[in-house]
Amino acid sequence: AYLYLVSRISKNKEKLNKNADIKEEELKITNKNLLKKIVLYALPFIVIDLVKSAYALVDTMTVVRTLNNLGKTAAYAETTLGVITTWGTKLNMIVISISLGMVVSLIPNIASSYVKKDMKEVNKKVNQSLQVLLLIILPMVVGISFLAYPLWNIFYGYDMLSINIFRYFIFQALFFSFFTVLINLMQTLNNTKVTFIALLTSFIGKVILNIPFMHLCKYIDIPLYLGPIMVTLITQGMAIMYIIYILKRNYEIKFKETLKVFIKITLATLIMLLVLVLMKNFINFESTSRLLSILYICIYALVGIIVYGLIMIKTKLLNQVLGGKFINNILKKLHLKR
Repeated sequence: AYLYLVSRISKNKEKLNKNADIKEEELKITNKNLLKKIVLYALPFIVIDLVKSAYALVDTMTVVRTLNNLGKTAAYAETTLGVITTWGTKLNMIVISISLGMVVSLIPNIASSYVKKDMKEVNKKVNQSLQVLLLIILPMVVGISFLAYPLWNIFYGYDMLSINIFRYFIFQALFFSFFTVLINLMQTLNNTKVTFIALLTSFIGKVILNIPFMHLCKYIDIPLYLGPIMVTLITQGMAIMYIIYILKRNYEIKFKETLKVFIKITLATLIMLLVLVLMKNFINFESTSRLLSILYICIYALVGIIVYGLIMIKTKLLNQVLGGKFINNILKKLHLKR
């Protein structure tokens, strides 16, 4: 990565004014100042990973023991822990990586607008980041939850308990993606304090609520594995709402348009899900064969993408979120438009 950056800088010396004389104000910027800024910018990203590991540690220390105390077998408890801390997380990271890869590219643009004090542009780009994330990840997560059976079977083989846990666990990818993007945004806006408050309170909430929620699941007679999953969704959801509140209060960022987009995307996703549910009456994907599972996923994914895509195009939501220029460039690359 470093060599690539050196190469790009070398090829773009003129654009970067590398050959220009060093100005007097630039001489005041010392290596110490640069190092301090790099550490401050990098710290939240390190803390995000630490908190993620700490979440897994809380589950490791509480899930098996609590489930055993509530009368569940060792096999049930260990399977629940395995899905939540290892096997399900690996599949979740595929979703998170795809969504963040597309959204994080907007963050340098937000930083550029913020430095210029162009808050109108910051407002527009923050909302666009969240809308793009919704557009991609919401239907993806709902689709994966619906196809949990064949997907789990392809990667790990048939195990009904693991499949049922993963069906709900995948929604953590949705919350974690928003959690990470919003924390990155706060860091871009030089508000490290809010970042640490959100991360710390989220972790403390996980520590406090994990065991009580498993007892609550026992009390209301729902699957006990939902306890730690619900706690993660609630604590990360609270952190998301807190950051959105700060963005609205301190930076006057309005989320009215994003809320409208969220409602439209949710409706489109529900229509897609309804089509897939109806389809299951004719093509049942519950097979232990890995080869058949791959085939079923391809068929269902294709139908889901077509239904969701058509709704996006008909409602002009795709244009609204991604912009006409971006859509035209994609169509040209696919040779669907001159």
